[in-house]
Amino acid sequence: MSKTLAPLAQIVADVEALKMALSMDDAAGVDRDDLSADLDAYLTDLLPSKIDSYSHVLRDLDADISKLKAWEDDLRARRKAQESRKARLFDRLAAAMQAMDTKAIEGEVSKFVLVDSTPKVQVTDASVLPAEFIITKTTESVDKNAIKALIQRGEHVPGAALERGQHVRKIR
Repeated sequence: MSKTLAPLAQIVADVEALKMALSMDDAAGVDRDDLSADLDAYLTDLLPSKIDSYSHVLRDLDADISKLKAWEDDLRARRKAQESRKARLFDRLAAAMQAMDTKAIEGEVSKFVLVDSTPKVQVTDASVLPAEFIITKTTESVDKNAIKALIQRGEHVPGAALERGQHVRKIR
């Protein structure tokens, strides 16, 4: 039977309360040895056990995420294969109708008709098109790597600053 651990936030709050109680001058009726023993139990037993539990859960989540990514890739490939197969079947039906010079082909319960598609523009030479049909697209992006390099060398870049956050990394 495994022991149930308190939530991490509760363990942290309890550790902080014990540290505060220990830092206070003679609290009435409080045995400092008991407080020290309780703090030691938190720091040497409860907290490490909770951290190991987090590690196990994170490992399981990583495995689940990897499986889901593999499933996504597999499903995407399967969907594309089915879409290609569907398009090939329609192409075969169209070729059959064109070969038989007919606009419709019927089975016992199904019927397919050959219809004209919506016209689409085929550009054969863009260089001779009138300017009114040419759209110029301009995109701007910020070179964050160059900005970072300048700031790290001590230079000032107006409108930019380095920001340092924190994240947790598992090391074992």
